[in-house]
Amino acid sequence: MGGDCPDPEGFLLDEPLSNLDAKLRVSMRSELVNLRRGLGATMVYVTHDQVEAMTMGDRIVVMHQGRIHQVGPPQQVYFKPANRFVAEFIGNPPMNIIRGRIENDSDTPVLVAGGARIRLSGELGQAASQVAEVDFGVRPEDLRLDETGGDVEATVKGTQFLGSEYLVDLDLGGPQLLARIEGHGEFGIDQPCRVAIDLSRAHLFHPETGDRL
Repeated sequence: MGGDCPDPEGFLLDEPLSNLDAKLRVSMRSELVNLRRGLGATMVYVTHDQVEAMTMGDRIVVMHQGRIHQVGPPQQVYFKPANRFVAEFIGNPPMNIIRGRIENDSDTPVLVAGGARIRLSGELGQAASQVAEVDFGVRPEDLRLDETGGDVEATVKGTQFLGSEYLVDLDLGGPQLLARIEGHGEFGIDQPCRVAIDLSRAHLFHPETGDRL
């Protein structure tokens, strides 16, 4: 038998939108957010859909195999992932992760991965000094093609046209990166290019524990 709860202080929703088509799911996300605000009640929402979590939640709990990896606002989880799992799980497309070794060049740490050499300074440089090998993470939107001031040389290996932007597959002489490029352009397969990396939004992860350094 069911019972009424006239003034609930909280709600538990377990994947309520999972069986809806994509268009209806988008509209229902807004309806649920407006409902929660109108009721002024706490809502615990369980989902495997990261888009639902990012767009609906004030705080996100990222869990995997029964372990809580990170708790925080969506912006914090996205821009400051606690570890490699969170970095790769949150975001579509996911964060690029490449493994490299750390060398010193005039007391400046340099990440060497395949044919790429990336100089690390500031907080990244300090973090790199702790390890000999590291996982370097950067999101696709933090890469851009820059023939005059790019950080590394690359080769275009494929493109995906998404209307207002492209996803561009890049080969760095071994490591692979995916870049999200806004606007329109022509990208030839096997075309050489230079890639600028927004290092202020890049991350280093411990190669064994996966924790962000």
